Amino acid sequence: MPNAAQRLRQPSHTSGISAPPRGMYVQPDTGKACSTYDADANQCPYPRCTIRWDEGSVTSQEICDTSTCSDFFQESSCDTDKTCSWSTVVGACYTTADGIPCDRYYTDAACNADKTCAWSTDLSACSGKDTGKACKTYVHASSPVASSSVPLRDLRRIRC
Repeated sequence: MPNAAQRLRQPSHTSGISAPPRGMYVQPDTGKACSTYDADANQCPYPRCTIRWDEGSVTSQEICDTSTCSDFFQESSCDTDKTCSWSTVVGACYTTADGIPCDRYYTDAACNADKTCAWSTDLSACSGKDTGKACKTYVHASSPVASSSVPLRDLRRIRC
């Protein structure tokens, strides 16, 4: 078990990188595959790897997995992955190639400023516009049905 000084110590390779989520022990990153670290022992090297629930397993256990852009909650962590970008508008990290997910906009003005998004007054939520593209080309959070509370009457007008 690491002592208090070890739990608080940031590895030297992370200087300038934001702190890991509260309670996460910073394990020195040896560069091994994320899945080889013991998540139960809190040894997952953040920010390259993230502890998450393996909902696909029978026992639903924590695993150490490769971080995705949505796992970064601070700009300095987001900047560690060249496929990610930080948006000061929504205060979130996102996959650059996908753009900012429409469901990250919480006001009609911000939502409507993004040409790929549309604000639903009925739902008070932002979702992707139906562009006529094949449904499989959408990222879920930017799809026309990103909100799980889309009323049936709205689903009839949306192709995906």
